[in-house]
Amino acid sequence: MTSTPSFQKPISYSSIPPPTSYSLLLLTGGHAKGMRQYLESPALRTKVVEYWSTNRPVAAICHGTLLLARCCDDEQHSILRGRKTACLPKYLENMGYWTTRWKVGDYFKTYDLTVEDEMKGLIGAGGSGVTEEIENGSWAKGKGNLYEDHEAHVVVDGNYVSGRWPG
Repeated sequence: MTSTPSFQKPISYSSIPPPTSYSLLLLTGGHAKGMRQYLESPALRTKVVEYWSTNRPVAAICHGTLLLARCCDDEQHSILRGRKTACLPKYLENMGYWTTRWKVGDYFKTYDLTVEDEMKGLIGAGGSGVTEEIENGSWAKGKGNLYEDHEAHVVVDGNYVSGRWPG
């Protein structure tokens, strides 16, 4: 894989083809300070908003949900406003950080604010339904246990599928 031309010479975010060129948008996640260029890119956010407006399938995992939450519509609201979504829960993000800090330093600390806290701030206000989803749906700690394993860690809302982490 690392020797392929697409890996050796990736295209810039602004060179991503128009939304009609593909059928699905998958926004992956990850940790570390290196994720910031992905999460903060105005060019990538523009491309994501263009695709989102087509109502084609969108999937996001882990920090990929944060990228979506940071994308804004014409009224400067998050495009996830009014949608249900999963994200990396604060307790898991903090656990990953504190249990590995002795070995890898602040690798698991992409930002000072956790993904969950930032997403609540971006889309939790204004009747988005996110707060209800956190408390009663797929973000709840009771999902994915011995007695209830359906849709563990995943939220489906229309054409949008989100997961809190890839594991």
